[in-house]
Amino acid sequence: MFLDATGLLAVSASAVFASAVHTRRAVTVMVVAFFLSAALGLPPGGVVGAVVLLVAAGRLVWPESWLLPAVGAGLCAGVWSGVLQSYGVWPAAAWMLAALVPLSTVKLAAERSRFATPAVVDDALVGLAACAAVIVVAPGVVSGWWSAQAMNLEAGMRAGAALDGWVVALIGMMMVGGGAHSLWRRG
Repeated sequence: MFLDATGLLAVSASAVFASAVHTRRAVTVMVVAFFLSAALGLPPGGVVGAVVLLVAAGRLVWPESWLLPAVGAGLCAGVWSGVLQSYGVWPAAAWMLAALVPLSTVKLAAERSRFATPAVVDDALVGLAACAAVIVVAPGVVSGWWSAQAMNLEAGMRAGAALDGWVVALIGMMMVGGGAHSLWRRG
């Protein structure tokens, strides 16, 4: 479950961060960060969440920065290639698919001014920061939940039975909250 969430966060973050990459120098930094991240392998989900949280917060505080989103887009795309490889995709294909996301975002953002407006990017950054914060704390919460549940197991009860509904409810509330926020922002 955390691998899926980490992968979705990484691919989403690579697209959102790449929308701020406009210069040839920034694209070069993004590609170098991608290859470095992909070569290092798949880090734990908490590390990915912390990086995304820091880059999203930094981008919200310093919207003119080009280095932070370029590095973040490259690192997240590299993580996405690792997630794809863990699903059984060939490494070369995973690298190409993962690199396609930020590179196509850079191209579309450069060609179409309405592709990534500042309001849409800010909303996406806030959403990414919220999801990243959940991914950072979720492993600790879940392991605590499971250990507490294991201490209270009764005969014939399945471990983790109460967690499934809780996770679905949390994800549902996040999706509804994000949609409501977008509707509210549109006025």
